[in-house]
Amino acid sequence: MKVITRLIIFINVVFFSNTVFGQSVTGVIIDSQTKQPLPGVTIIAENNVGTISDVDGKYNLVLESGAHEINFTFIGYEKNNLTLQLKMVNPLF
Repeated sequence: MKVITRLIIFINVVFFSNTVFGQSVTGVIIDSQTKQPLPGVTIIAENNVGTISDVDGKYNLVLESGAHEINFTFIGYEKNNLTLQLKMVNPLF
């Protein structure tokens, strides 16, 4: 089994001010040795909001402001957790 250090997660957090839809957390998941994208990685936040990375290893989650723990799992790799603190920027009201 590959160790988690072989799974590199590039996270790009994009902040939106729309409180109805929350904030978009996007990223690309690649293998650190082969530099190839990992399609089919399961990405789930603690509030059971989740998605799966596409064929290019890209994913998008929409979460509310606040602290979130995001879990990344993939067959053959150890589970990885990431903690994020999302803050609202420029509220509409």
